[in-house]
Amino acid sequence: MRWIFRVVSAMVTFAVLTVIVIVLIPAERIAEVAARQVEAATGRKMTISGEISPSIWPELGVSTGPVTLANADWAEGGAFFSADALAIGVDFQSLFGGAVRVRRIEATAPRIRLERAADGRANWEFDIGGESGDTPADGSAPWMVTLDRAEISDADIGYIDHVSGQQFEASGVDAVMAMPDADGPFDLALSGQINGEAFETKARLGSVTGLIEGATVGLAVDLAAAGSTARFDGQGGRAAMPEGRLEADIADLDRLLAVAGLDGSVVPDAVRSKYRLGGFRLVVDSPSANGPADLAFSGVVNDQNLELTARVGSVTELLAGNVVALGADVKAAGNRGRFDGRVGTAPVVEGQVVAEISDLDRLFRLAGEAAPGLPAGVGQRIAIDGGVIFTGTAFNLSDASVTLDDTTALVSADLTLFKRPMLTARIDAGALDLSRFVDNDDGAEADAGDLGWPQDVIDVSALQMLDADIVIAADSVDLGFLRIAPFETSSRLDAGRAVTELRKFGAYEGNIGGSFVVNSRGGLSIRTNLAGRDIALQPFLTQVADFDRLRASGDVTFNLLGIGDSVHALAHSLSGDGSVEIGAGELVGLDLVGMVRTMDPSYVGPGSKTIFDRIAGSFTVEKGLLTNDDLVATAPLFEATGAGQLGIGAQTLDYRITPKLYEGQDVLIPVRIAGTWDAPRVSLDLESVAEQRLKEETERLRAKAEERVLERVEEELGVELERRETLEDTLREGLEDTLRERVDDELREGLGDLLGGTGLFGNN
Repeated sequence: MRWIFRVVSAMVTFAVLTVIVIVLIPAERIAEVAARQVEAATGRKMTISGEISPSIWPELGVSTGPVTLANADWAEGGAFFSADALAIGVDFQSLFGGAVRVRRIEATAPRIRLERAADGRANWEFDIGGESGDTPADGSAPWMVTLDRAEISDADIGYIDHVSGQQFEASGVDAVMAMPDADGPFDLALSGQINGEAFETKARLGSVTGLIEGATVGLAVDLAAAGSTARFDGQGGRAAMPEGRLEADIADLDRLLAVAGLDGSVVPDAVRSKYRLGGFRLVVDSPSANGPADLAFSGVVNDQNLELTARVGSVTELLAGNVVALGADVKAAGNRGRFDGRVGTAPVVEGQVVAEISDLDRLFRLAGEAAPGLPAGVGQRIAIDGGVIFTGTAFNLSDASVTLDDTTALVSADLTLFKRPMLTARIDAGALDLSRFVDNDDGAEADAGDLGWPQDVIDVSALQMLDADIVIAADSVDLGFLRIAPFETSSRLDAGRAVTELRKFGAYEGNIGGSFVVNSRGGLSIRTNLAGRDIALQPFLTQVADFDRLRASGDVTFNLLGIGDSVHALAHSLSGDGSVEIGAGELVGLDLVGMVRTMDPSYVGPGSKTIFDRIAGSFTVEKGLLTNDDLVATAPLFEATGAGQLGIGAQTLDYRITPKLYEGQDVLIPVRIAGTWDAPRVSLDLESVAEQRLKEETERLRAKAEERVLERVEEELGVELERRETLEDTLREGLEDTLRERVDDELREGLGDLLGGTGLFGNN
């Protein structure tokens, strides 16, 4: 504002000097003197050309031809000010008072070029040396000027800012200025076109004198442009922050930015594509720069209503980098929230957050995000009440009560925002109902075409986003198909590898402990190392393998590793081992005793069952194939062994159970269970029975043949042989003894004959 008054004062000086000396000095000389006076006031060269015409009545004044005022030497936009003609009129009597009263200033087709350099210099800051105020060096009062009316018509004003890139051109500008009293208000009215948009501005400054002297003065501004309006009513100063009330109603932000010389690039494409900003209203009420300021915003974002009200403890303190109080209320797309605490530009945010979310889908639409695919009925009410601290590199949530529909949990969390974020959190809940998040469809309507493991790629890229250490505890967890009580897990995520320890996991009427690991480093691998004690096997196997015929409790351990990027690949790659130890129970749908006794495989289906006392065994897994060869079962009426394979990847099985009745069974008849998981076939293994019969008959015939051979040997040798386990043993041992005896006898007889009847072994 000061540059306007400095130029006006220089022009008034020029007019007065011109009129006073018009009769004494030639016009050219008048122009030269006047130009020097303006140059002294502004530090810029002024050029006056054309005819200079003085007037005495009805006012003392002068009219000129074309006038130019030079630009700063670094500026690029040509002359700072130029006009086709200039007319100035002053009150004659005021020349003899303490102030010059200017009746009128008229500039015809003026052109003004405003420019700010990249280093912050502005061409409207005049370089006149030693300028620190407007008081003359001799201490006398400055020569004050009053202005009845200054008028500019059809002006062109250009502005370019090399710092921000802002640039605009105003054309057809009409301006009227008035300052009737040097100590009174200054009024300004502007209208014209800026970058193709019509604008109109009205402003009132409480006191130019006060502003120049550094005082805080009243200020009121009304602006209308591109269908939007703004008004400020308050006060301001050369070194003081404006104080007062600002109201702005923005109909089209893009059009308004164009008026300000800012193209669409001022709003990043990512933001523009994500948020559609409709009309909005902004009110800022700051009666004192050192006191509290109230802010109110209401508008439409992505077709959703948004309202914000806030009170800042002190704008001055906030901008100075200090922490100040902040209270804020927000209403967004039918949801609401409140913050009470303090903030700073460091940044620092600390306080209590309360939020009530009743329409999650609309809230996500307002945020420009896709709504989460929550199950029906989930997310009807979300409530948050807790303390938050944010310092720019860390976020803390302390003792926050988080409610999702009918489930409430106490959450504490720390998130550090370094190159790799780290989240530490603990969640404690009472009865945690997650049943609506779990697909409890039993798949009864699935047909054969739905068999097999899913081959969709499992995306575990989220494990690479941050590191985490999270503990979750609950009195109970309801998954719909399973109730876990108590429940406590500890999960550690480190560079894409998540390890979850089951601290407390009461499920299937027993307890499960152990860990499972999900590793996304260089692909996906999953290791499960669990041990279950007193597990009710019917619900457990129903969930794990869709097998519901085993009614018993037992202990189960397994340590399995799967590698692959889909459930199909994981199932086919499984490797590891495990064991089972099952107590008394029954196998529904199969009567082993009846099947073996009658040799009838139809002892299956509803009403059939096998009662047992114990089942135990171990297994190994390799490439998705489970192998068992040591199953042992005992029951009141029989005992059994089992061996076979279970194709986890292929979802097949081939298993033989060989029961032995305690009475009434001459032949062991294995029962074979084979086929696919969804349609297993149970049959008597008659081939094994035939093999067993053939083996027994072969042994009988072998024994009979050996007996006959032994009888013949006895006849030939004349001896009676002992019966041995095998013919070979009998022949070998029996013949050796017999032959030894026969050889001895023959030797004795031969020696006797040789010695004449008195052998060495004979009698005297």
